[in-house]
Amino acid sequence: MKPLDSRFVDFFSIFTSFGQITGLLGIILFAITLILSARLHFLENYFGGLDKVYNIHHKLGVISFVFLAIHPLLLAIKLIPISVITSAKFLIPSSNWTINFGIFSLLLMITILIVTFFAKWKYPNLKFAHKFLGTAFFLGALHTFLTPSDVSQDIFLRVYILGFSAIAILVYLQRSILGNFMTKKITYIVESLNIFGKDVVEIIMNPRDKKIQFTAGQFIFIKFEGANVSNEYHPFTISSAPHDDKLRLTIKALGDWTSELKNLKTGIIAKIEGPFGEFSYLKSKYKKQIWIAGGIGVTPFLSMLRDLKVNKHDGLKIDFYYTTKSADEKVFVDEILAIEKELKNIKINLYTSDERGHLNAGVINSAVGNLEETDIFMCGPFNMMNNLKKQFVLLGVKKNSIHTEEFKLL
Repeated sequence: MKPLDSRFVDFFSIFTSFGQITGLLGIILFAITLILSARLHFLENYFGGLDKVYNIHHKLGVISFVFLAIHPLLLAIKLIPISVITSAKFLIPSSNWTINFGIFSLLLMITILIVTFFAKWKYPNLKFAHKFLGTAFFLGALHTFLTPSDVSQDIFLRVYILGFSAIAILVYLQRSILGNFMTKKITYIVESLNIFGKDVVEIIMNPRDKKIQFTAGQFIFIKFEGANVSNEYHPFTISSAPHDDKLRLTIKALGDWTSELKNLKTGIIAKIEGPFGEFSYLKSKYKKQIWIAGGIGVTPFLSMLRDLKVNKHDGLKIDFYYTTKSADEKVFVDEILAIEKELKNIKINLYTSDERGHLNAGVINSAVGNLEETDIFMCGPFNMMNNLKKQFVLLGVKKNSIHTEEFKLL
């Protein structure tokens, strides 16, 4: 809109221009962050799984906040040659509501992020606080459009910012405010529970009307109505096979909510959203595959193994490593070994780190041999997957041949 030599000609114009740039980048990235949180299937397909979408959502959220925090500081610094007091007053709410909208937006963002990263709140409270990001964005968008600036003077920039802002606000309303009414849900009924050890429960459910259609390895969001657990949706991988009439979830107690699931009563209604995820042995380039499950990360592989019993896929050659800290932490071992006997193209390796140390890529490479033209699937603790991924890359495995499930909500 203006020549660069007029944008960056002196102290005042330099800090004004960089202040405007950081503000525009911040509001656009904030809008994209909200859009990425909407669980849109076309975004999941594009990025290769909802876990990848949420990882990008988290990173862009941080970058957006940094730009938006720098934005008012740069604009305040430009006023220092006039007066330090004038510069400081710029950051304090005043009678100018156009600027106040921006200040309140940033303060609300700061509060939410502090609560998210540092408060020892339970998940439902954190999720509720997270919803106010939509309010922070709305205030920021008002500030952007009401402030006399390039956005108000240039039609292309105005339409560009307005378009992203409108989509972000609509997505926020659809997902966070009207989600219970506008999002398609499937109803199941809890039939029975199986308890494994002290902290793993298998929930078996029957569809009330129609069954969910999914691919082995995918996950769902589920909440239980009328149960003695909070009325919140949580993500869990399906452990049953797609052809099964019953839906099975195998869940480890890792917090207050999951610890209460063992007390679910038969007949409880479950509301399900999904399926989601691109983590599946069917979405691979090569016939040779390595599966690595860490602890309760075995659940997607249970679904895949059970699927293989019906859909043989004889051309595949699979080496499955199931690793836990101790032997008694493993679940469904008898079933897994029975499937190995039935399907000759699968080799099961039950690995216990207390006895043999942490599983590493060298152990797998020595046993399997050449890792070229091999797809590797991993699900388990993040540190385990991250370390193994680095080790496999050093051994020459292409990054796009390593598939992980790394889901994180907040």
